[in-house]
Amino acid sequence: MLSLAGLVAGLLATGWFFLTRPSGQVVDQLALLGARDYPEHGSGKFRAAAYDALVAVTMPVRELAEMWVIIVAAVIVLAVAAAQRKWLLALAAIVMFAGANLTTQAIKKLWDQPAHDLYETYGNSWPSGHTTLVATACLALLLVVPGRWRWVVALVGSLATTLMAWATILSGWHRPSDTVAAILVSAIWYVLVEIARRSVAPVPLTAGVRSPVAIRILDIVSGICAALGIGILAATLLTLPDSPVADMEVAIQRLAFVGAFFGVAAIALGTNRVLLTVGPHED
Repeated sequence: MLSLAGLVAGLLATGWFFLTRPSGQVVDQLALLGARDYPEHGSGKFRAAAYDALVAVTMPVRELAEMWVIIVAAVIVLAVAAAQRKWLLALAAIVMFAGANLTTQAIKKLWDQPAHDLYETYGNSWPSGHTTLVATACLALLLVVPGRWRWVVALVGSLATTLMAWATILSGWHRPSDTVAAILVSAIWYVLVEIARRSVAPVPLTAGVRSPVAIRILDIVSGICAALGIGILAATLLTLPDSPVADMEVAIQRLAFVGAFFGVAAIALGTNRVLLTVGPHED
């Protein structure tokens, strides 16, 4: 329950700040502009090369949101559950996947983004549907795999989710907060189905998580990313000039982009770290 409360509070706080507050909207939009324009304006060979490498790694991940990939992922999840004869887990994975993706679409319709005349908007894109699809596919697999393999799925899943989130930002499809909200919605549904499953059929847990090394990796990397993301975004907020978003200096856009880059990674890694300890842990 504590995990659920924290995730819900994080989702509501993200929506309140980045959707309703002018400063949150500005930082979110600046990060999107910085992602689009980062290699331009004489950024230098090293920066341009680093940006090109990031684009090369993330762009192929966009294909993971295609329908045929989702169908293949669903078949794999159900096959893994069936091989273990864990039908309740299979049902939980289906409910989690459907619930999270329907919730994402419902939020888009129900939670409007107030217009503060800061920039031209094209409707509410919060949360990101693409990121929700990949995040829930990874979490569905995390839910059904045997305990000894959960750490592998958590590490790979957090990486895939991070790359998809970055890909949508770099493509100009979503602002960073859209992807953060998608990850949190997915994690909330994971915890919800686990609470429901355990209330129906209590299961024995092993003593602790099978791979403390994976936990340490997620703790360290997510902690570093969180510190960098929070620090850089705070610096961005403190240096915002009193001018229209489109007229702000490229350096500020880049600063917001880099902060969002680390912030999104921190959320993806951090949520997988939490869910890795939530369960199930039994073989």
